[in-house]
Amino acid sequence: YIAAQLTLLEEVKKKYSDYLKEKGESQQATKDKDEALAKLEKWVREFYAITKIALEDKPQLLESVGKLVRG
Repeated sequence: YIAAQLTLLEEVKKKYSDYLKEKGESQQATKDKDEALAKLEKWVREFYAITKIALEDKPQLLESVGKLVRG
């Protein structure tokens, strides 16, 4: 009986260890995703700022890259 309980205890420890590993990997993946999205957002803002200057005399082209132009 004790041997069976010790075996079960080892299985629980292993599964808990696996859980902690997966949890850590998931948290890291979320952090990596958030960092990538922040970099992409910065790039897009810079792209639109440069595009707005480059195409200020061609508003239709500015709209073609997804930036709505009033007027």
